Amino acid sequence: MLYADAAYTDYAHEDVFEQATGCQQHTARRANSKRPHEPARAFLIEHFRHGIETCFSQLTVRFPKKIHATSAAGFALKIGLFVFVQTLDRFGL
Repeated sequence: MLYADAAYTDYAHEDVFEQATGCQQHTARRANSKRPHEPARAFLIEHFRHGIETCFSQLTVRFPKKIHATSAAGFALKIGLFVFVQTLDRFGL
């Protein structure tokens, strides 16, 4: 079983992902990592991570404390609409 924080240190999972897709997974590494990234790659990972975290924080500000939905499809629709409204607001429409 994989846990949420296992992606930082589960190198077997990263190797299986690379073999299955042919793509490398570039996740942030801890300071004491056995497979550290080179400094340039670590900088780019941090740079893009900041933008993603900012986007998610702006998106979650719009979410209400409670989302009332009677089905999974209704819940997905409401989340999709929150994302759509955030996109419109971001572009000033």
